[in-house]
Amino acid sequence: TAAGAASVTRALDGFKAKLPAFSPSSNSQVKANATAHTQALLAHTTALHATVRGAAQSRLSKTQSTEQSTARYVAVMQEYLEAQTRTLGVYQDAGASGKKRAKALRKFFQEPDSMQELSRR
Repeated sequence: TAAGAASVTRALDGFKAKLPAFSPSSNSQVKANATAHTQALLAHTTALHATVRGAAQSRLSKTQSTEQSTARYVAVMQEYLEAQTRTLGVYQDAGASGKKRAKALRKFFQEPDSMQELSRR
């Protein structure tokens, strides 16, 4: 989910920011600093793991699930209705031009000269 991804991203950023640097000042402090560094690293890693695991296992509530399903349905129906509107527009244009042609033909055949012209053929 988007909320889970955001929480994992925040956890990773926090992990990077809190990651302790290992820098012993002398050989006698290497062992003590290494132990402290390892313990801090383990604690931060455990917290990060818990956040990632929680985000992966989180499920949407019924309300959120219904909201997302409804939003997807509305988007699909909007696309469908736009396609139907385009189709109707094509038919309306074709119908309007057909009416114009029919009107022109009626006008043409109502003129006496055109009827005589047709009867000669």
